[in-house]
Amino acid sequence: MMTIACERSQWSNEDHKGSDRYDAWVDALEHTYGYHQLGVNTADDFKARIQSLKVGNFSVVECICDPCRGERRRPHIGVENTEMLGIQLVLAGKEHFEFNGKEFELSAGDVFFWDNVHEVRFDVLEKLHKVSAILPLARFREWLPSNWNSLDRHIPASSPNAFLMRSHLLALLSADYSNAKMSESALTEATIALLLGAGVHSLGAEDITLRDQQLRIVQEYIEANLKNPDLSLMQIAEANRISVRYLHWLFRQSGDTAQQYIIKRRLERCRQDFGNPAMENKSITQIAFSWGFSDSAHFSKRFKATYDMSPTEYRKLT
Repeated sequence: MMTIACERSQWSNEDHKGSDRYDAWVDALEHTYGYHQLGVNTADDFKARIQSLKVGNFSVVECICDPCRGERRRPHIGVENTEMLGIQLVLAGKEHFEFNGKEFELSAGDVFFWDNVHEVRFDVLEKLHKVSAILPLARFREWLPSNWNSLDRHIPASSPNAFLMRSHLLALLSADYSNAKMSESALTEATIALLLGAGVHSLGAEDITLRDQQLRIVQEYIEANLKNPDLSLMQIAEANRISVRYLHWLFRQSGDTAQQYIIKRRLERCRQDFGNPAMENKSITQIAFSWGFSDSAHFSKRFKATYDMSPTEYRKLT
């Protein structure tokens, strides 16, 4: 399992004078969270500081800043070369978010997750102290390929998810990693698992149709039975009291057939296990068979077609 040296950094605008303080913050914010067009600030005493832990494409960022506002509109999307997911925990202060046409008010204890492929507008109403995990959006999409875009982005402080995420992010940020190496893949997967672990992925009733609900139920059944090598479309249909023809209709909107979805999820589970230190003593074939594959040559062919490298090559990189 490949590990990467941790990089720690700290930044503050206190070394700058007057209006240069805010200009320095504009640059720091873009470097940390991606491009945003910030509103004009006329105060000479604007204060902000950032400290971060970075492991490959995964980072944890603590930010404290005075009130400010900014936005990323349609022309700004795509400025970055990578699509990112940000999971933000508010420790103190208040912030107003407008994300993808919906408005949210965040205060201490709340968690909000955003991405840089949607329009967003933020307004820091009170001095803000927050901690965020920033990771590749593609890794999040792999967990919920069909409904990741319909999630309720605001997790209130009273939710178990918010408590789990708070403990996770603060532990990562505060620990001493001097001369330590960590796994980017493991950190990313653990963070996503905590975000979704207590049911955050449930969709808001106003955002989903009956077809969406049925598809999600079927997908959850498939997920629970991926290890079964004999899992068939007939079994899935019968377990969910629908016809095979209706099953095909449910998946038509997702871009995959039901069988393609099963294979993709099995491949993804294998890919996750290849980066799991607890699986280091398991062979590629053992892992593949544990997730429902029954032919190692067929598995290798499918894996390479999906991830552009063989299972052996991928495992060496993780």
